[in-house]
Amino acid sequence: MGSSCTTTLSENIRHLSAGAGVEDEQATKKRLAKRLLDAARLGDVVEVRAALAEHAPVNVNDEHGWSPLHFCSHGGQVEITRLLLDHQCDANATMHDLSTPLMLAVEEGHMGVARLLLEEGALTKCKDEDGFTAMRRCDPNVQEEFRRLIAALGQEPGG
Repeated sequence: MGSSCTTTLSENIRHLSAGAGVEDEQATKKRLAKRLLDAARLGDVVEVRAALAEHAPVNVNDEHGWSPLHFCSHGGQVEITRLLLDHQCDANATMHDLSTPLMLAVEEGHMGVARLLLEEGALTKCKDEDGFTAMRRCDPNVQEEFRRLIAALGQEPGG
């Protein structure tokens, strides 16, 4: 009988330890996600590299729906955009209002980021909650350049 209790106690300890491991894993993932979001928001390429090296989840969103790719697209961070895309970040991720990284990049006139996104499969015909595509949201000062870029890459511009 004593042997049976010992086995049960050992199994319970193992089970509890495994549960703690899951909690630690979730806490680590959450910490790394926040670290990557903050680094992308600040345009800190060194910190983005470090977070990615620790396997931060690249397709995470903050409480407002912004992903690391949204932050760096909006900020014109070409190097961070490339890093995220190289780590299989979703080029067509949407925020709560359905804005995509491409929409944010062209809205701010960041054509280097727009080119990278298009080369990695960003769609031009996605519409935000107001029905606007990237072309409709594009900064008028770079709209013709954006149109030429889309044509050069063999994509059809969306409205």
